[in-house]
Amino acid sequence: MSWISVKDRLPLCNGRYLVHRPHYYENGSGLVTMCYFDGTDTWHDDDRVNFERVLSEGDIDYWMPLPEPPEEKET
Repeated sequence: MSWISVKDRLPLCNGRYLVHRPHYYENGSGLVTMCYFDGTDTWHDDDRVNFERVLSEGDIDYWMPLPEPPEEKET
């Protein structure tokens, strides 16, 4: 998997995605976190679309699908 720029394309369907939010902290550093994409053009901090809208110009610059969860090892 690799990062996809929001300038290139947005996800094709709604769901949770790993995103990069540039300049998230006061010191200008970014944050990698999970956000919910509602299937149109809006990102949310939570998977319930009535929560805070986070996508405005520059809030999210890259996204990627979530990786598969780890497999449990047999003991």
